[in-house]
Amino acid sequence: MNEKIKTLQIIHLAICAGTILAYYFLGELSLEKLSMPNIDSASLVYVFIPVLAFVFSSFLFRSQLKQIDPKLKVEEKLPFYQAASIMRWAVLKVQRF
Repeated sequence: MNEKIKTLQIIHLAICAGTILAYYFLGELSLEKLSMPNIDSASLVYVFIPVLAFVFSSFLFRSQLKQIDPKLKVEEKLPFYQAASIMRWAVLKVQRF
């Protein structure tokens, strides 16, 4: 069981590291550019994109978990949870680009 959880942790760390590296190389990430921009009514739509991504990823995650047979053992449920987690993380990571 610990090996399966360790696999899920490695996948999560790889997705996070990939996002950080992409921002560093493609976005020229620096401390000077990390200031908070002013948000006016014209740019308000950009505030809703992360919110919608979070809601959509949570919906996908829950819908995947509902498809799991409750009679299965925990070890048999883990691959379904792993797939649902990957889908959730992918939506959250992709919306940042």
